[in-house]
Amino acid sequence: MILNVISSPKGGGAELLVRELLKIYTAHGFESQAIYLSGNLANLEKNEHVIGLNPKNLLNIICIRKILKLCFDESQTVLIVHAHLTWPFFYLALASLGLKRIKLIYTEHNTTNKRRKIPRFWLVERLIYARYSKVICISQGVHDSLARWVGSQLSRRLVTIPNGSRIYSVPERLPLKNRRPRLISVGSLTAKKNFATAVLEAHARGVPAISTRSAGYCAEFLTNVDSITRLAFDPLEVASDDFIQSVLKLIEHHEDYRAHCIEKASLFSEERVLGDICRGIQSLLTNANTQQANQR
Repeated sequence: MILNVISSPKGGGAELLVRELLKIYTAHGFESQAIYLSGNLANLEKNEHVIGLNPKNLLNIICIRKILKLCFDESQTVLIVHAHLTWPFFYLALASLGLKRIKLIYTEHNTTNKRRKIPRFWLVERLIYARYSKVICISQGVHDSLARWVGSQLSRRLVTIPNGSRIYSVPERLPLKNRRPRLISVGSLTAKKNFATAVLEAHARGVPAISTRSAGYCAEFLTNVDSITRLAFDPLEVASDDFIQSVLKLIEHHEDYRAHCIEKASLFSEERVLGDICRGIQSLLTNANTQQANQR
């Protein structure tokens, strides 16, 4: 039996990977289950299950251990358990202590994380990583970074399997005439995704952007620095007719944004943009600390 454990079924990266793996395992005749620490019970397949606790709740360890024992009763073969993301990574390592006929696998989806900034925390993490038979790294960059973190001995367990993608048939399209191709990039607005370069490049060419409202640098630059040169939205708005109409309107009238985009790109500098944003964040933190002190 193959068991996948992840925090939630919602999401687009590791979460989508788990649901796709579940389909592939089932199609190839493998007995497979997915366990989500939290999430909605609606729209789940019969081999998907939700524990129903906050991912940070330590009771997940006890619940996972009970599930592992139940799986042992149902299967006489080796149980392969595949963990994804932070909380399942820790919980599964602890929940499986003392259990036999079990192989643990973990997929490392990121080149770094906040835990690596904690002094001496590598000592704790090496004990956790040592519980896993194999650690899959989604890129060579992830592999190299993790190898430095866990040390030479544990790095022998690291295997690089690049992130894949579903293959779609190639449709026939007429050649482009008198216009550039329109490209869409989807991902979290974090520094390592390097959307800042893409946004600045697009603006320099007079192209507006569509992005979520967030506290990320890209959203701050697009919305709060001089004229608004993007369509901002919340994820829940995507299915609404108003959002669809706004996107269509932006595409239809994108030339109206051209001058504003080029002007904003020409004003970019670390102090001009990042300085304003950092000062704004610092002001919010100061106000929050003042309010907290007043409440004491």
